[in-house]
Amino acid sequence: INAEYMGELRKLNSSRISAVLHVDQVGDLESDDLFVHTTSQSGAASSALADELIKNGARRSGADGLPPVSLISFLSDPNVPTSASMAALTGYDSSYANRFFSSIYDEADLISTKKIERAAKVIAETVASLARTNGTAAPSIRINSSLVNELVRCLGVQGDCAMMRDLFPRAHLPAGPHNFYAGVFRFSPEMGSLPQHFVQRFLADITKMDDDDASAKCRSFLDCDVRNKSEMCLKGKCVRTAAFRHQAFSPALSFNFSDRAHPWRVDLSRGALNVIAESNWNSDIGARVYMEDSDTHEVLVLLSGLIATVFSAVLSYILKVKGLEKFKRL
Repeated sequence: INAEYMGELRKLNSSRISAVLHVDQVGDLESDDLFVHTTSQSGAASSALADELIKNGARRSGADGLPPVSLISFLSDPNVPTSASMAALTGYDSSYANRFFSSIYDEADLISTKKIERAAKVIAETVASLARTNGTAAPSIRINSSLVNELVRCLGVQGDCAMMRDLFPRAHLPAGPHNFYAGVFRFSPEMGSLPQHFVQRFLADITKMDDDDASAKCRSFLDCDVRNKSEMCLKGKCVRTAAFRHQAFSPALSFNFSDRAHPWRVDLSRGALNVIAESNWNSDIGARVYMEDSDTHEVLVLLSGLIATVFSAVLSYILKVKGLEKFKRL
């Protein structure tokens, strides 16, 4: 969701962030290990989060620095306090364990639901431990295995499962696995792939707020107060939710929403920040950015092409006539 449609999200104060945990690829089959990544930039406070994750069953990564994760954005934000705890919990150490990651061959057969359940338990126990005050008994944590299996089946096996149909009653759902291609960035709160929308709607459904005003019927987000109340259209009703989604891009790039023609800005002085998430993030493969031209420029290019086509046709006709006249004399 872009800055114009963030609603409550715009009110969040980054200076009040106390902890950030990034979870990435925790379901691969290559190994049963979960790894914790930190960086010296995140300060000593991050050791508390990392130590608690390790205490609950994860391993400390032997890789130097962070993989391409969203923590980099928080580390580069001057408003986030240095005391904030930051760590990444992943299923890989120094390089991606799943060599088919983000490709058409990355299928449900390569996912371990047991490992996902284990990661969920590690995260839940870590959050409970950090939030627990002195003398408070540790809560009993149980993992919903059937829910994990159903989510994997809906996203990776049967795209038109009951859970999907419940959240997308009018959408055309595939009988097989979903396409996880993120698509091209566009200015719209509805941008993104169907799996991305599913994750947001699934979280919105379980975190929606009780509100008498949030009962208006809707067919799309345009029928709801997205800007001011953070409402979204869910199961035919406008509901308030704390489940937000936005497009992510490298901290080496900046985005200006007021400039619709050329919104991207590339900060070359921050070359140490990885732009592309490759399987081995120490490799620099480079990047190429294509800007979207204004409507006026595109119309001019179209007219130029039409004029060139007409001119070529006329010239070809003249050359044909002259050629026939010349060859007739021969």
